[in-house]
Amino acid sequence: MIKQNKYKTTGFQIPKGYFSDFQKNIAKKTKAIHKQKATGFSVSADYFSTLDDAILNKITKKKTANKLLKLNGISIKKWMAVAATVLILITLWFTIDKKQTTEWNNISSTEVELWVTEDLIEFDTYQIFEAYPEIDLSDTDIFKDENVLDYLSNKDVELLLLNN
Repeated sequence: MIKQNKYKTTGFQIPKGYFSDFQKNIAKKTKAIHKQKATGFSVSADYFSTLDDAILNKITKKKTANKLLKLNGISIKKWMAVAATVLILITLWFTIDKKQTTEWNNISSTEVELWVTEDLIEFDTYQIFEAYPEIDLSDTDIFKDENVLDYLSNKDVELLLLNN
């Protein structure tokens, strides 16, 4: 029963009399095609005689100056570079803090001592003398003469010279 109902309706329907009028319709269409002899395009009678003059007039016609400035690739790049530079300068002007200065009063003495002890700065004795002229180091004896002589008498001088 399922096989009988399965192919009853296909969904495609042909109008009545389609195949009986099919040959007549084809004959009408072919006759209409053969009857049409005009191309649909027409040219005026003097078109080709004036064509050369029209082309020459268009070619030799002087170009008038445009009122608008044409921007070619190079000038656009120049203007974009100028605009980018101005934008960067304005951004830098407003973002950099102008009041940011280092004051010696704000630096603690422990930071300076740490900086010197960690060998982050190298002092030359001449620079120290120039920075502190009020201190006279020639008057102060770091080593007493007796201690130096005692040290040298106990050590071999040749070994000291070779080591240094």
